Amino acid sequence: MDKETFEKINGLGYALGKAMKGTNLERYQWELFRARGGFEEFVNKLVELQAKLETGLDLRPVYENRNEWKVVKAILLNGMLNALYGGDKGEGD
Repeated sequence: MDKETFEKINGLGYALGKAMKGTNLERYQWELFRARGGFEEFVNKLVELQAKLETGLDLRPVYENRNEWKVVKAILLNGMLNALYGGDKGEGD
């Protein structure tokens, strides 16, 4: 995976984490982590989170890398956890 794609997916996770912070939706980090049934389950959890946050998401980088969805999930969760628990240190280098 190239650096630009990594940064897009990590940034998406970071933005989601920021939006989730301080809400009852923080549990979705675990919903996404436990999505092991395949790409469709993972994307369904993302879309469910999007609906609950009432926000728009650009999921193109996720779909473009669907063959590496487990890597995409790890990168997304990394960004999300940095936003939830890492303070305001940036988007994680």
